[in-house]
Amino acid sequence: MSPEEVKQLLSGLDQQAKHRLAKDENIFEVYGEDARDILSLLSQDTDWFVRAGVAVNPKTPPHLLIAMRNDKHPSVLCALANNVCCPMEVQWDLASNSNTQVRFCLATNPNVYSEAVKRHPYNFHKEWFNQNPDKTFAQNIMQWFDSMKGLY
Repeated sequence: MSPEEVKQLLSGLDQQAKHRLAKDENIFEVYGEDARDILSLLSQDTDWFVRAGVAVNPKTPPHLLIAMRNDKHPSVLCALANNVCCPMEVQWDLASNSNTQVRFCLATNPNVYSEAVKRHPYNFHKEWFNQNPDKTFAQNIMQWFDSMKGLY
């Protein structure tokens, strides 16, 4: 598919359809290598909902995820933080994000590198580090939140 054909394909879709396409983990099986161009264009869409679809898709090429770490919309950054294939350098940036929700999304990602979170420990509750070593970092966080139920 030529770049013009990719643009034409996307121009005929509404935002919901673009979002579904952006987060579709089978995009490479359906579109082959053209999926790279599709995801690249969708990652620059004016609608944050479409960009969030690209950001959360584990099949999104790492170079696009790296570029998306500079997105200004917190929902896109949360989607990026939730991506199980989020590159470590992106995790480091997200760990220091001023938005609590973005940091929480990163901390609950089952594939988060604990080093990325420990790099900015002031952004995360110290109890999250002192839980069961047999569990993932995300499981420890959820255990801590469960233990806090009823206190608020």
